[in-house]
Amino acid sequence: AEARGVRIVLRWGSGCPATDVQVRSPRVRGHRERCERFRAETGRVIAGEDVDAVVIAQANVYPSGKVWQLLDDRGHAVDEDDATAMWADALETGVGTLRAGGLPVGVVLDNPFLPTDPALCIDRHGSTDRCTPTREDALENTEDATAAEKAAIGRLGAVPVLSPTDVICNERECHLEYDGDFVFVDSNHLSDSFTHDQMPAVEDFLGRLVKG
Repeated sequence: AEARGVRIVLRWGSGCPATDVQVRSPRVRGHRERCERFRAETGRVIAGEDVDAVVIAQANVYPSGKVWQLLDDRGHAVDEDDATAMWADALETGVGTLRAGGLPVGVVLDNPFLPTDPALCIDRHGSTDRCTPTREDALENTEDATAAEKAAIGRLGAVPVLSPTDVICNERECHLEYDGDFVFVDSNHLSDSFTHDQMPAVEDFLGRLVKG
C-alpha cells in the first residue's frame, strides 16, 4: 500500500462482521448492539473520508453457529442453512451498495478455521507431519459460507478477491507450513511470517482494486 501511495484506514470490531447481519454472542452481553454501533461508525468513516476503495475482510464462521448466532429481523436465532443464505445476501447487498455509491470494493475471503490448535499438536509431536488436517476437516466450519460468498460475488461480477485458502490448501489437505514458516498461530489466525509472504498476492489484489 505504501509503495502505491495508498493510505489504509482499518476498521475492526471483535466478533463483529463487516456486513449487516445481526449477531448474538451467548457469552457477551450487549454484543449485538455493540456490532450495530461498530457498523454505523464504519459507515460514517467511509462517508467522511476521501475514500478510493473499500476492502471487506471478515471471518465467516458465524453462520455455522459454533461460536455466535445469526438472528432474523425479530431477534430469533436461525439455523445454519438460513444463516448461510443471510450471510451471502448481506455480503451481496453491502458490496452492491458501496459500488452503487461509486466505490470500488474488494473482498478478502476467510482462511481455514481448523478443528484444533495446530501449535499444541506440533509442540506435542515435534513436527507438522501428524498434525496436518485434511481439507475436509480444516474447512468444515467455513466451506458452506465461503461457497455462498463466492456465489454472491459471482452475481455481482468484477469484484477483486483474495483467498488465503487457495494458498494454504490443496485438494487433499491444508498445510501448516509454507516456505519453512508456520501458517497459523492458533486454530484460525495466520502467522505474521506467512502473511508477509503473501505480499505479492496482496499487491496484485490492491492493483486490481485501485488502478492507477
